[in-house]
Amino acid sequence: MAKSVYVSSTFLDLEAHRAAAVHMLDQMRYPSIAMEAYVARDARVVDQCLKDVENCDIYLGIFAWRYGHVPAAGNPEALSVTEMEYQHARKLEKPRLLFTSTDDAPWPDGYRDTVTGENGNGAKVQHLRAAIEDDRLPGRFASPDDLAKNVAAAIHLLAADAKSQALSPDLATASCLTLQTSGKSEIIANITRSIDENARTGLIKIHLGTEAQPANEREGWWSTRLHLLAALCADYTDVRQLLFESEGYRLVGMCTPAQARRALARAFPEVEAAYRSSLPEPGKESLDPVQDINAIVDRFSARMDALGGELAVKKWVAPRLVAGWPRMMQASMDVPRDGVTPDLLATVALRPEPYVALLRRGIVQQVVDRDALSARLAEALA
Repeated sequence: MAKSVYVSSTFLDLEAHRAAAVHMLDQMRYPSIAMEAYVARDARVVDQCLKDVENCDIYLGIFAWRYGHVPAAGNPEALSVTEMEYQHARKLEKPRLLFTSTDDAPWPDGYRDTVTGENGNGAKVQHLRAAIEDDRLPGRFASPDDLAKNVAAAIHLLAADAKSQALSPDLATASCLTLQTSGKSEIIANITRSIDENARTGLIKIHLGTEAQPANEREGWWSTRLHLLAALCADYTDVRQLLFESEGYRLVGMCTPAQARRALARAFPEVEAAYRSSLPEPGKESLDPVQDINAIVDRFSARMDALGGELAVKKWVAPRLVAGWPRMMQASMDVPRDGVTPDLLATVALRPEPYVALLRRGIVQQVVDRDALSARLAEALA
C-alpha cells in the first residue's frame, strides 16, 4: 500500500504550489492529505491537522515568505498552524521532505511578511526557515512546476530505500561513527561497533580540533592513538574511509585507513614498529576479533612504556599536517543556494569517490554514500 503524504504549507500564497504537489503525488499514486479547509481559523481544525500529521507516513512541508495564521486559543508559544504541523512531524520523527522558495524567485509583496509587517515584520518566518535549514538541507523551488519535479525526485529517493537514506542529516548515524577524542576506550568501543554484524561501518569521522596544540588528549589527537586507530581499522574492519575535520566541523579531507597508517608510519616509524610487534603471532589469532583488539591495545601500551612512556613518544597531530598527507582527498561539493537538488544528487552519483561531503561555507553538512545513492537512483528510475 502506498504511503500517505501530509502536505503542509500556508495557503493563500502557495495555493498553486500545493495543487502542483498534490497533482504530482496523485500521479505517483501516493495518497495526499491536503485539506484546504485547514485555512479556516478554528482551533478544532488545528487539532485535526496535528492528528493527520500523526497518522501520515511522510510529512511534506512547503515554505515561502508568509508565517501564516497564529491561532489565539491554546497557543502559548504563538506558533502558526504551519509551524505547529512541522514541529509535530519533527517531534514524531516522521520522514520529512522540506522545500523552501528560492531567494530570487518572483514573489508578490502582498505575500511577504517583511513587506506587510505581519508576524514581527517577517521575523517569525525567517526563524522558521532557519530552523528548517538546521533540521536538514531543504529542496528549493522557484515555481509550482519546479516544486512538483523536486517533490517527485524526493519521493523516488525516499521510496528507493526508506530504511537507509543516502543523505543523512547526522554524520554520527547510519554507516558513520564519530570520534571526538583519542581516548583508548573510545577507540576500542568504536572499532568494536564497526565490526559488529548489525552495524557495518563504512566511514569514521575524526574531529582533530584546532590548530593550537591542546592541553590534553581530550582536546585533540596524538600520533600514537591516531596510528592505533588507523591500523586497527585497516586490519580488522571494513571501514573504507576516514573523514577528518577541524574546529567548527570544517572538512580537512578523507583517505583510507591504510593511507593514514602509511602517512603516520613514515612520520613515526617507531610507533609503527610498536604496533606491528603488538599483533598476535600468525596462527595464534583468537576466533573473536574483539578479543584480539583488546589484547593488541594492551600490548601497544606496553610497547609505549618500553619506549619511555606514551607521553614521551606521542606527537600532536594538527589539522594542517593531515591535510598535507599524500592522497588526501577533498571529496566534497558545495551545496548551492538552491539546496540539495536532483541535479546535485545526479552529479554526486557520478563522482569516483566512495563518499562525498556536502559543504556549506566549508562546513560539513552531510556525507553521501555514493554507491548507495547510485543504486537508489538506478532503482528509482527503473
